[in-house]
Amino acid sequence: MALQSLGRLEESLASYERALAIRPDYAEAWNNRGYALHYLGRLDEALAAHGKALTIRPNLVEALNNRGNALRELGRVEEALANYHEAIAIRPDYADAHWNEGLTRLSAGDFERGWEKYEWRWRLEQMRDCRRDFAPPLWLGKEDVSGRTVLLYAEQGFGDTLQFCRYAPAVAAPGGARS
Repeated sequence: MALQSLGRLEESLASYERALAIRPDYAEAWNNRGYALHYLGRLDEALAAHGKALTIRPNLVEALNNRGNALRELGRVEEALANYHEAIAIRPDYADAHWNEGLTRLSAGDFERGWEKYEWRWRLEQMRDCRRDFAPPLWLGKEDVSGRTVLLYAEQGFGDTLQFCRYAPAVAAPGGARS
């Protein structure tokens, strides 16, 4: 996993394969192997590796989530959603599966449920440094903000900031662009 986090995917893949040669029933190694294969663009092999992990440990939520991600990349949206739902059924507080469901729904055009699930990003470890810690309540677009101050801030980088700043005038307009 250290090699994988350094972006040395081929080396991490070889390491997982050595571990599996020693212990073929190591579900986590199969799942991690699938993750490396996914990021090497070998999605069918990634699916097989995640499937093997789930054959060994059917309740391995990380493998269900990762298999969902590979399925989403392959355009198999309904199957991806089924994997996320299965992971959530096993571990209801599993933020990664909720967030990936949100991303999948957004990419499929299901904006209402997608944005709702996208809020799970605040529970992700990788969002730790971006977490909102302001005293005023979070505005999710439902309440009228006429005459009120709304703070817009960047949470995920300049690309998102530039993409979404175009909506600032709609928030400032009378009625505050409620959904």
